[in-house]
Amino acid sequence: AIPPTILQAPTDWTDTQDYFDAPNDGTNMYAVGGVLGARGRNVRFTDCEYDWVNDHEDLGIASSRILGGTPIGGWSDHGTAVLGEIWAQDNGFGMTGGVTNCEVWMSTEYSSTFGYNPTQAIINAAANSSADDVILLEMQTSGPGGYCPEEWTQASFDAIQNATLAGIHVIEAGGNGANDLDSSSYNGVFDLNVRDSGAVIVGAANSRQLNKSWFTNRGSRIDCQAWGDSIPSTGYGDLYAAAGTDTEDYTSYFSGTSGASPIVTSAAISLIGAMKAHGMTPPDPITLRDAFRQTGTPQAASDIPSGRIGSQPDMEELFDWFGLPDGLRQDATATLGGTVDFIFEGQANEDWALYLAFDSSISTTIYGTRIIGNQGLRLLGSGTLNAAGQGSFSQVVPNRASLSGREFFTQVLFTGAGNDRFSNGGVTLVR
Repeated sequence: AIPPTILQAPTDWTDTQDYFDAPNDGTNMYAVGGVLGARGRNVRFTDCEYDWVNDHEDLGIASSRILGGTPIGGWSDHGTAVLGEIWAQDNGFGMTGGVTNCEVWMSTEYSSTFGYNPTQAIINAAANSSADDVILLEMQTSGPGGYCPEEWTQASFDAIQNATLAGIHVIEAGGNGANDLDSSSYNGVFDLNVRDSGAVIVGAANSRQLNKSWFTNRGSRIDCQAWGDSIPSTGYGDLYAAAGTDTEDYTSYFSGTSGASPIVTSAAISLIGAMKAHGMTPPDPITLRDAFRQTGTPQAASDIPSGRIGSQPDMEELFDWFGLPDGLRQDATATLGGTVDFIFEGQANEDWALYLAFDSSISTTIYGTRIIGNQGLRLLGSGTLNAAGQGSFSQVVPNRASLSGREFFTQVLFTGAGNDRFSNGGVTLVR
């Protein structure tokens, strides 16, 4: 939503957020944005770090969503940039986060209540979370060679492990120490055969290149990677800043494993939200971590001998890995009077029928899971896939003010090829 009483940024920079683009550039988040649930519906997310400009115009998060008391202050741009990657609202200006429909909370590690205590921030976040929720640790600590993941600290490791054993997913920045976490100086702390917190630990890659950033930690404990530089988001003000306020600042250059971890966090939230929306049971933390390790766009082969940072997530591959229904992709947003494009994929020459409703409800049918409800239910279009099993359809959104701010839900019924079935559900927000 557009917050009141403040001006909007002068432009929409969403098209610069290439870390959500198709591989090899990004994580394919844009491709699944119109899949029901893929923008984080019914998933609670908590960011653990110092501070935030939570009332930034592109965020608009109430201060009551901050756990642990009042942040003492400092590094609020950092938290603002993290939240921008994940949750900046799809409102036609500024940035757009990967999972704009998730429920956002913040847990400060430096509070007027308990001082500086990263472990307490993790404990507070976990206490406010349930199984299938997601916690992001935007923190690092000092180890033998410099900065390393927070779980080097035993108390934080214990707090993380308690969370993951409860089914809460923890995504952890890998740290900017430029160290090999397999080094003997760590005494096996980052060896999964010695101890395992259950967290997903994220390394940083040079943008679009799939090879290590110079500063990132590396090693067998790093599960996956994402961009570590040139990350457009909210905060800082190098891209745009308005005089006298930090609520309208934007950046082109967020970086570090701090910038990489929100990209992976968005992937985790997206998968969990999509699975919930389709009546599926999301994976436990270890199973999701294994999927991040086994899918995605691989680290550049020439870069692996000098240390592992893993693959960059690919949302389409991740959805396939967990057996989400497919067959329908559509625009995540549309404007009054604009066009929504639908892409179908199935078997050669089978028939398709595209249905639309203004509500969503899960039910089991002979064709698989139906996710569209009955409010305004109608047949939007029908046809036959080509010999390659592909088809498309476009629909103009009526220019009616009553549709602004509403979502419409869609689903395709494929028939005629011996495997009659429903596609995944789709959703488009009209703004």
